[in-house]
Amino acid sequence: MNLRHSRHLLIAVVVTAAAATFITGCGRAHAATGSPPSTPAGQPAPASIVQVSDDQFGAHVEPAVAANPGNPRNLLAASRAYQGQALDLATYASFDGGLTWQSNGILPGSALGDDGNVTVTFDRAGHGYVSGLVTSSTAGGGGPEYVWRTDDGGRHFGPPVLAMGGNTDHSGLAADPAAGSSDLYLAGIVFQGSAGKLRFTRSTDSGRSFGPARSIDPSDSPYDRLTVVAAGPGGTVAVMYYVEPPGGGLTVAVATSTDHGASFAAPVRLGTVRWPAPAPGVSTRSGPAIAVDPRTGDIYASVTTYAPATGASQVEVFTSRDHGRSWSGPAVVASAAGGTYFQPQLAVGDDGRVGLSVFELTGGRVQVVMVTAAPAGASFSAPRTVTGSSFDPALGLASGNGATAQHWLGNYQGLTAAPGAFHPLWTGARSGHLELFTATIPVAS
Repeated sequence: MNLRHSRHLLIAVVVTAAAATFITGCGRAHAATGSPPSTPAGQPAPASIVQVSDDQFGAHVEPAVAANPGNPRNLLAASRAYQGQALDLATYASFDGGLTWQSNGILPGSALGDDGNVTVTFDRAGHGYVSGLVTSSTAGGGGPEYVWRTDDGGRHFGPPVLAMGGNTDHSGLAADPAAGSSDLYLAGIVFQGSAGKLRFTRSTDSGRSFGPARSIDPSDSPYDRLTVVAAGPGGTVAVMYYVEPPGGGLTVAVATSTDHGASFAAPVRLGTVRWPAPAPGVSTRSGPAIAVDPRTGDIYASVTTYAPATGASQVEVFTSRDHGRSWSGPAVVASAAGGTYFQPQLAVGDDGRVGLSVFELTGGRVQVVMVTAAPAGASFSAPRTVTGSSFDPALGLASGNGATAQHWLGNYQGLTAAPGAFHPLWTGARSGHLELFTATIPVAS
């Protein structure tokens, strides 16, 4: 199945409690009852699970989250939010380190249609940004990519700014982490018919305008899919994506820049990704993840795949210590013969500690697990459970009926780093339908 269509095929959406009202009010989320299970010796236990979304939308999928470097207790989140069978882009903000959340309703200019593919980032000055595609059509097919800016941590947003035109899909946004920088980087797939081509654009004025989109892969492949973007010190920009030609042979590639996106080196192919065996009733396809160490510029990239010899599902991490010119790995940081890993997320803290969260499907139920690594990412911890309890993915959005129905939790989740902790953000169904949840995961000293 073409990844471009992985969300558009889910037209027959089943939503437990759809809301058809245009939501503009604010609300407070609450901490769900129950505590996560104990963690391995020497690892601090996460805080209670917090429900982020507490509004009238019928379902929430594909969330993103970022911490404000100017005020790390300020977290900004966004997701796709269902109103009936249409989608909007909704945002949420926390000012106490993720303990409570304010719902801001939909972004200004977000249209009832098939809006999606949100990314959230902050620049060093504390300006927050949300990117996403907007279309009034509910038939799929993508739409232009816009960026919204907030100067008060997510309480209010300015009007949308067009960043990339055409039928875009799965774009990613990152802010230059350098103090005083006003650079934003956005990359995504632009479709012309069935041909999906990687395109890149940047803003040099803190999101007020964006330059023309351009190709950064000399092959200009028409088979590019699922873009993610990260930025680091010294003008480092890393764009990761899949290449999926007809007939299989899915590969993962990374293109990097060391001059603030003015030019890119030829993409490096990291390897082949093998989709897991189909899980009954659950869509487990997902994209890659990438993050940059804000101190050293080391780049970490992750995919989920499986080992044909054993059938084990694996989470792999590649590392580059020379700004993307060469890569080590893959290092297998999690492996399960009886389960399926999907939708990895990466984040690196200001101290260089690396965090990776991922969905794990075992015994027909889903939970979030996490691995961490000390600065320089030499070795990762054993997987630890983040969710207090697993949930039934059959409570997700469904295409089809009966035994043939496929249930969908989105194509990605969220993860960010703050001083001393990681904050995963995921779509879960512990409340009976798809809401957003988070937890604070302290890092060992």
